[in-house]
Amino acid sequence: IAAHLYKLNKRYAESVQISKLDKMYKDAIDTAAESRSEQVVEELVRFFVSISDEEAFCAATYSCYDLVRPDLVLELAWRYNFTEVAMPFMVQYMSELHDKVRELDDRTKEKTVAEGEESAGTQQFMSPPGTFMLANAAYNQPQMDYQQQQYMQQQQMMQNGMYQQYGGGMQ
Repeated sequence: IAAHLYKLNKRYAESVQISKLDKMYKDAIDTAAESRSEQVVEELVRFFVSISDEEAFCAATYSCYDLVRPDLVLELAWRYNFTEVAMPFMVQYMSELHDKVRELDDRTKEKTVAEGEESAGTQQFMSPPGTFMLANAAYNQPQMDYQQQQYMQQQQMMQNGMYQQYGGGMQ
């Protein structure tokens, strides 16, 4: 009765403590979930680990799913060999996390594609196809065709006086 009165007066921590003392674990879990307090839920989960009650641990992680930190569940499961009963929580969490990441990825792809379409026309004027945009402008020279490369090499050799050594130029 005292636990119920504390719960009605929104004194959830006290209600959970009394339920634990009376070994009314279902009431303790329900009260912790109703409290919407991560601290109350974490304390309860740690209590279930300390008394080695796997079923209550699993029930608390299920009933208070959105209030339990996944790193806490994983740590306690690993340290106290509760991995079997923690797996439903971890699988659900990983599934939810994967869905959120996929949703965010889809949202950012849509923005990137829209921005890419807008700037596609201006991008053609900025760099010829086949070149990469690098941070240093010295590397952003357009690709030269074979004749341009030959001409540049001949000019460099003439400047260095090497052209005459190979039999080219005027005599």
